[in-house]
This record gives sequence, structure tokens and C-alpha cells, in this order.
Amino acid sequence: MNEVFDPVQAFAESRSRRLRQFRIMFAIFILLVVVGYAQSAGILPGKYMDVEYAYIAAAILTLGGLAYTLSQWRCPGCHKLLWHRLNPKHCPGCGIELTK
Repeated sequence: MNEVFDPVQAFAESRSRRLRQFRIMFAIFILLVVVGYAQSAGILPGKYMDVEYAYIAAAILTLGGLAYTLSQWRCPGCHKLLWHRLNPKHCPGCGIELTK
């Protein structure tokens, strides 16, 4: 019953969650760009949205999702933000090992 806190495992779980978020953001970005292009090329029948709005929505959603994902990228030990490091080996705040 006594589970020991493993920062490497906790960091790996948050990293996989971050990668899922990046994939979803990328898919939404590509979808909006494709819809905007298809609309401007006349491939889609009717008028779903102005092309400029599709590109603006893609940029806003991508930047907002990126900001949210980076704001949640924290050390599992001391909860210090790690947004400025892409693949940290250890936490700059408390020094615990994050990856093996």
C-alpha cells in the first residue's frame, strides 16, 4: 500500500500527456488550414467561413494550446515551471532526476 513517489515515472506520464496535447493542437491547426484552403479554392460547396478567419482561428487555437501546455510543464517534485527546457534531465529548482 505504501507507494513511493517516483519523479521519473511522474515526469514520463506528464511528458506523454504533453505530447498528446501537441498532437491534438497540430491536428486542429492542419484541419483549419485545410478548410481555409479548400474554401478559398472553391472545393467546399457553400461558404462555411471567411478564409482569413480560418487562418486566424488556427493561429489563436495553436498559440493558446501551446501556452496552456507549456504552463502545465512542471517538475513533479517542486512544481517549478520547466517551459524553457524541451527535454530536461533534471529539475533546475530542486535537482531531482527527471529522465534516466
